[in-house]
Amino acid sequence: MSSSADVPEIVHEIQRHVNLVGIRLVRGKFELLAVPQVTPSEWELDMNARVGGNKPPGAEGFIQIVVGLDIVARPSVVGGKDKAANAASISSDFGIDYRIADVDFYRTITDADVLQFGARNGLFNAWPFLRAHIQGITASMVLPIVLPTYRPGIMFPNLPKAIDQAIHSQRGATASPVARPK
Repeated sequence: MSSSADVPEIVHEIQRHVNLVGIRLVRGKFELLAVPQVTPSEWELDMNARVGGNKPPGAEGFIQIVVGLDIVARPSVVGGKDKAANAASISSDFGIDYRIADVDFYRTITDADVLQFGARNGLFNAWPFLRAHIQGITASMVLPIVLPTYRPGIMFPNLPKAIDQAIHSQRGATASPVARPK
């Protein structure tokens, strides 16, 4: 995901203690904004990722991460000077449940720790589901959009840092920063 030097030790500790137990769609919104007369084969995408996470009250031993992806799609313009009008907008959030069997360890972690873990693992774990969901929607819209395989450290490389900064600026709050891919 990130280089080892960039990853807080608590993230490594959580990684050693968790088991992924469930991933589910928790929110989705999509809209076909414009229908091109002829569907072009080349498209441009703006993608923004979001991550949130916490230890849910009353759920001893569980942590939850919510990963969101917003996409705006438009046909590519030859020459690339201007952008075409947006053709589609798609937004999806997936909830990820993890179980920590070691109750003593579980009691030592905070929501901020969970959020740091989510920034480095949540998008990686949710990506196959986000990708399939979004591609199903774009196929139904008859738009030839295929999302790439998730590449840790390359796609949304600023997300962990944005999460860390949000945690440090709002100590104890669960922030939901947005990151853009390179």
